[in-house]
Amino acid sequence: AAPIWRATAMEALGRAGGRDALQTATQVLYDDDPMLRASTVRALEFLPVHQRFQLLMPLADDEVTTVRMEVASSLAAVPLDQVSAEQAGKLQALFDEYLDVLAKHADMPSVQLQMGIFHVGRGNEAAAERAYREALALNRQLIPAHLNLADLLRGQSREDEARKQLLKALDVAPEHGATLHALGLLETRTGNSAAALDYLGQAAAIESSGTRHRFVYAIALHDLGQPREAIKQLEKLVRGAPADQDALLALANYHAELGEREQAARYAQTLVRLAPRNRAYQQLLQQMSAPGPQVPLR
Repeated sequence: AAPIWRATAMEALGRAGGRDALQTATQVLYDDDPMLRASTVRALEFLPVHQRFQLLMPLADDEVTTVRMEVASSLAAVPLDQVSAEQAGKLQALFDEYLDVLAKHADMPSVQLQMGIFHVGRGNEAAAERAYREALALNRQLIPAHLNLADLLRGQSREDEARKQLLKALDVAPEHGATLHALGLLETRTGNSAAALDYLGQAAAIESSGTRHRFVYAIALHDLGQPREAIKQLEKLVRGAPADQDALLALANYHAELGEREQAARYAQTLVRLAPRNRAYQQLLQQMSAPGPQVPLR
């Protein structure tokens, strides 16, 4: 196939993650086509940073700038004091080149966003905040910059400032699922349960791909004392995604908590059928099928 199609397929496989993505990536990571090499670097974002480091370090001096820039972005979180002196020197040179390249296009909001993400990876929160704010000064409608800045502020226990950023993002796009979800999580952490459920519910209602927002909404309902409504939401979720193991496990546990062993066992059976080698699922099914008190699996 044409390189552009192979590159697109590799990135899609990377979003799915898992063993297949890793095996395929290792086969094409050093392909002759730089477009495919760059896409494969991006596709490996699902891996922990130490695994990315092992795979991508040989590409730190790739002959193509685009590939080197992708490697720099992917390895930003590598602590230089935990690698060899030679590797640290190569990475520092790569990071310096990355920032130099971005600096040439610093008047573009998307580039400032990239710089912010890179600085977060390097642990330089002050530089990241400056970059995110500059991105928003250039384009106040850049939703990812609002979200990233809010997440950075929340991590510094600056919840009020984070909330303001998320509300600004909501002004730009009132039905933006990721913004509503982030607001719900923020209100959950600050103890505002009613607002949290409202935002999480809105995010769940408009989710059109994936299941994360609906799943988190169901968990919030359960944790805030509405297990029946949580089960209802999870049942709706698995009707559309019948192999979602997180939702099935939550359903098994919640039914068990309510003493509904038959329903819990049914979901446990489904989990065992989906992952027959998973001992935890096997144990859960045994617990749900045995007489006596049940201990939900966490």
